[in-house]
Amino acid sequence: MTLVLLLPACGDNGGESSTSQTSSNSNSNSSTDTPSTGTTSPTTGGPASSSGEPVSTSDTSGPTGSGTTSTTAPDTTSGPATSEPGTTTDASSSGGTDTGVMPGGSCKTDKDCALHNDCCDCFGILAGDPDPICKKLCDQPICDALGIDQAVCRFGVCGTERIDCDDSKVLCDSLPPDCPKGQVPGVQGNCWSGMCVPALSCNVVPDCGACPPDSMCVQKIGKPPTLPTCEPIPDNCGGKIDCECAGTFACTGQFNVCNFDGGNQISCGCPQC
Repeated sequence: MTLVLLLPACGDNGGESSTSQTSSNSNSNSSTDTPSTGTTSPTTGGPASSSGEPVSTSDTSGPTGSGTTSTTAPDTTSGPATSEPGTTTDASSSGGTDTGVMPGGSCKTDKDCALHNDCCDCFGILAGDPDPICKKLCDQPICDALGIDQAVCRFGVCGTERIDCDDSKVLCDSLPPDCPKGQVPGVQGNCWSGMCVPALSCNVVPDCGACPPDSMCVQKIGKPPTLPTCEPIPDNCGGKIDCECAGTFACTGQFNVCNFDGGNQISCGCPQC
């Protein structure tokens, strides 16, 4: 007897069905795992670009690299500060006058001195010395306004002629001008002139406190008492105020008894008065 083996036809169909199912599952998994655009970057924790690349918010061009944006103000001091050429120093920085120039100068006679007269100052200087530059504007130079037109040599130091500052003669009801330190209200007739006069250009001052620190205050003691005057420290006394040197210049004539009262004050007594 001959036996014939028959193979089932469903085996191939089952294989194709399995293969198709596997491919379908693979495509489905691939679609699920692909990241969509705009998702959070796992590297930086920040937002991603449209291309999927992470976007960093740190400024990597700076030296810190701290991950934070750094803002630096622009440098406005690119060079050292310079002053304009041709300017002059004022009194507050130099300790002198408004022009930064100290008055005075060694002299023997009035001819050795010249008058510095502009809108800043009025004082005596050594003849031939350059005049300081004044940056102020005015209608009338100070010496002209005060009525001072002559430089003099006093105690070997150049100064100006003296004008009236004697407030004991004032009889009017008007108030004197408010003058800065080192200056005194001027007097004209029996009233104030309305001008402030350098104390060294006054014939008298109200008290020794009116004299500038680089001068000496001299008061003659007699009857009736007189007001003090501000005088330059004599040129050959080395800036020292005493009776041994400065007193020989200040205390002369009848008032020839010197007494040094301390500070910048010298009193001159009169034995015969």
